Amino acid sequence: MALVSAINHPDIGALKRAIETNSQRKVIVVKPNDISSLTDFDVLLLYQPTTEFKLVFERIS
Repeated sequence: MALVSAINHPDIGALKRAIETNSQRKVIVVKPNDISSLTDFDVLLLYQPTTEFKLVFERIS
């Protein structure tokens, strides 16, 4: 699972920890411009998307 965020925010850490309480889940926090391949992830969580997410939205489409 990728948690995509352009900002640093305490909620990101809280979300990551909450999701990873299930040992079968792994979360990677990544900036929108740093995602090389969407096929590496089963789930994308977009945290407060901005214009920086344009490439991510294009790849998702």
